[in-house]
Amino acid sequence: MSKMFSHQSQSSGYASSESRLAAPQLYCCHNEIVPLRRTCGFFKWADESNEIRDLQLVIMEKNVTIAELENETDTLKVKVTSLKKKLVKRLDMVDEQSIECNERML
Repeated sequence: MSKMFSHQSQSSGYASSESRLAAPQLYCCHNEIVPLRRTCGFFKWADESNEIRDLQLVIMEKNVTIAELENETDTLKVKVTSLKKKLVKRLDMVDEQSIECNERML
């Protein structure tokens, strides 16, 4: 299993006080510097807004899905109403035909 992050440093015999105080740079698996900040003893990504954007995208996709399902529900309601009207007409026709048939038999 490969490591996702590696710690890279430059070794130069002696380090200045500035370089010793600077936070170590971490590199991701794409060999890019990963911006980190330290909060309460834990590292957090400096660009946490990506998580927010990702969640906003998920919410937007779910809202689109909800709107599509509501539209489909409305369409199905119209179809059901139409089919109920057709059923009533056909039941009326059957009643009329059964009355005519009964009259003929008498």
